Amino acid sequence: MSPTIRVSEGTMAKIRQLAEELGGVTMSQLVDDAVEAYRRQKILEEANRQYALIRDQEPGLHPEWPWLGPDQVLI
Repeated sequence: MSPTIRVSEGTMAKIRQLAEELGGVTMSQLVDDAVEAYRRQKILEEANRQYALIRDQEPGLHPEWPWLGPDQVLI
């Protein structure tokens, strides 16, 4: 049994239209795929944010990375 969620009429119309345009995709599958794509996007955004924090630090601040000398930076 599928749980029911409330969405605005505008969102429902968009879901219905996209499902029709994609042909053969149910509205449930479209929402499942959209939620998964959004989840992956958020993971990637956080990974990029964390990478930027590391990348922008001063060289030599990473004693746990012995291969990264004081004159080397992460890029």
